[in-house]
Amino acid sequence: MKLVIQGDKIAALVGDDFPTPDLLVDVPDGFDINQAHRYRYNVADGQIVVRVPEAVTMRQARLALHANGLLASVQPAITTLPEPQRTQAQIEWDYSNGLERGNAFVATLGAALGLNAAGIDALFLQADQL
Repeated sequence: MKLVIQGDKIAALVGDDFPTPDLLVDVPDGFDINQAHRYRYNVADGQIVVRVPEAVTMRQARLALHANGLLASVQPAITTLPEPQRTQAQIEWDYSNGLERGNAFVATLGAALGLNAAGIDALFLQADQL
């Protein structure tokens, strides 16, 4: 079996001899086609990798932060931000139903917690499983 790749998306699971102009790659061990939306094709190295979710709920985010010993550091990190970022961050933290990976608050809070982009991605991946 092969995966049909269109751009960085997994479009289908087909037989090895399926005629298509699209890129075909081997199915990785343990791959579940029903979870294909959770993966993407990394053009740089030709690997199927887990897609960082675009958003998670605040419950998921807080549980992931807690699991990594970071939850107690959030409020002090927000408090140290200069205005108007402090008030904006506090409103986001207190009243949002979810966190979007591309939201400026996520980058600001991540930096305040000492996380780089890869660290934030790892938290989103973990939160997505909760």
